[in-house]
Amino acid sequence: MPGIEKPYEVKNIRNVLKTNFDGEDLVELCQDKIPELCGCFESSMSPQKKINLIIGHFLKKDDFTPLVNAIKERKPDAFAEFEAADTEKRTQPQKAYEVASIYNFDLSVLVEDCIEELFNNQGLIGFGVPCNSSVFLSNFCERVKHELGRSRIRVKQPVMINPISTSVDKAVQTIGCRYRPALNEFDILVPVQFTDRTMGELFWRKLHNKFLNEGNCKNRLIIVMGMYEECVVSENMKMLEEPVFKKLHILQWVRNIVHKMGWQEDVIQNWSDEIINQCSHEFKLDIEWVYDYLGSALEILKEYSEQDLSYNLFKQELEQRSQ
Repeated sequence: MPGIEKPYEVKNIRNVLKTNFDGEDLVELCQDKIPELCGCFESSMSPQKKINLIIGHFLKKDDFTPLVNAIKERKPDAFAEFEAADTEKRTQPQKAYEVASIYNFDLSVLVEDCIEELFNNQGLIGFGVPCNSSVFLSNFCERVKHELGRSRIRVKQPVMINPISTSVDKAVQTIGCRYRPALNEFDILVPVQFTDRTMGELFWRKLHNKFLNEGNCKNRLIIVMGMYEECVVSENMKMLEEPVFKKLHILQWVRNIVHKMGWQEDVIQNWSDEIINQCSHEFKLDIEWVYDYLGSALEILKEYSEQDLSYNLFKQELEQRSQ
């Protein structure tokens, strides 16, 4: 059985341990199959904390095969239930709204540059993107998470730095202290925005110095900052290209949905032209308008995912929601 990476598969493993292994079972499991963890178990530790340690151990290894095999050996009936649930979930065909999820909309060049930089790097890693849109940063981070493997990374809520509620020092304290313990188990990804153009360089310098003073960590703290074009960029931060959506990206996104829904081929060009007309400003696709449109379309596809949805009905619903 191959290594398990998808989040629902990890969830199934956690569930089978929780429902079929008590505290003593978990200790015996580790004694037989994961001896390096035995010293981590305290006598007062709850079964849930033991399970968390076991799951975290195999997340770091990025291979759940030994654990799954151990479950099969010690609890064959429990393993049979797990395998059935796991296989059913992984073999379910994707719905149209899943195939064309918003974070899958084309960000390929930016994501490739970001992930290329992440290889063989640990500790604090910073990226600047010349786009301070919250919806863009959110979807960009989800796309990076998807590409890296959802079970291995945690995306935190965006940090908005402003003079009134969240100063630079408070943001550094939040990220540098509150998030640091989680770095023992996962990569952490934090989108950061600024209301003042002068704050970006100051924030990064202070956060970078804090990590230099406190020592590095074994996992990655990835900071993605929405930057203004004229912002000063630190030499130890990677500046990514400005995100640009093209008409081809619209066409590809529409085509995926049309093929999945079984609609007529002529819908592809007609619908693509409609999106381009509605989401263009000064002859360019506006990122926030595109994301707003995609969100409305996917919301309808999700609501009708268990029903037959014609293109005409879909279009009627879309027009009603845009009024």
